[in-house]
Amino acid sequence: MNRKLIAYFFLLFAPFLFSSCAKHQKSVSAPESAPTSLKPSPKLSLSKQTEKMYGLKVVPEKKAYHGISNRDLFAFKNSAVKSPQKKKKVQLIQYGFKIFNNTPKEMGKKDVGDLLSCGSCHLKDGRAPFGASLVGVVNRYPRYSPRDKRVIGLRQRIEECFERSENGKEIPKTGKPMKALLAYFAFISRSAPSGTIGYGYGLKPFSLKGLKPNVKKGKLLFAANCSKCHGLNGQGGMDAKAGLFAPPLWGGRSFNTGAGFYKLKKVVPFIQANMPYGHGGTLTPEQAEEIASFLLSHPRPVFHP
Repeated sequence: MNRKLIAYFFLLFAPFLFSSCAKHQKSVSAPESAPTSLKPSPKLSLSKQTEKMYGLKVVPEKKAYHGISNRDLFAFKNSAVKSPQKKKKVQLIQYGFKIFNNTPKEMGKKDVGDLLSCGSCHLKDGRAPFGASLVGVVNRYPRYSPRDKRVIGLRQRIEECFERSENGKEIPKTGKPMKALLAYFAFISRSAPSGTIGYGYGLKPFSLKGLKPNVKKGKLLFAANCSKCHGLNGQGGMDAKAGLFAPPLWGGRSFNTGAGFYKLKKVVPFIQANMPYGHGGTLTPEQAEEIASFLLSHPRPVFHP
């Protein structure tokens, strides 16, 4: 076959060949579409949604988190603080930090019944945007609690965390641990003036509609995304390399049925925005929903009011 004839056939059939390849490539690379049961509102920014959710003005991220770091907190150790009163205040803040990040060790079995610390749910020392951030929490109380059907203060809210998320018991309202935690919360909230909360306070605003969790899918997703840190049996574990402890997610050493994270509407936004740890936002809302349904399907301590 001469070259002119080959060129003729190529020009004649090339459009069909390339169109076929293009169609095949499109069918392979196109992502699967799935019904979205959790949708961030497209109408309002995250800050505006957060303001609507909590009823307080949101301080922009750069201002709310400016200068708030562990280095700031522990630099006091080496600073020349002459005032005994200031030294006492600094020591109280530091004690609050220790309780927050290693609650079972600092408080003991007398007050804590599981292996979770405050920092297990309130990530990065309580300062992670949408990681149940507590920056500005001192400005939210006292407030009406729908769960308690009464107005509560921050001390009462802390007590509830010990009873529910820590599966323990109330701590004394005027004891040193309570004062230390309050001092620490005031410290991390110092860039959020009265009437405000920091950017990313609490959980990421999501509209949960049409939830139809599938536990079987959740099991597979959990094994692929969560078991490296939390264990295949949800038992938790220590990542020596990262220096992080992943808490148990079910069983006798996890949070009880009275904890906020025992509710899908609380734990799903938390998982989607923050997990796997260090790779938050990589799971779709639907995947976070499946994982949450799987971990909440397991037994855990029962809360007795």
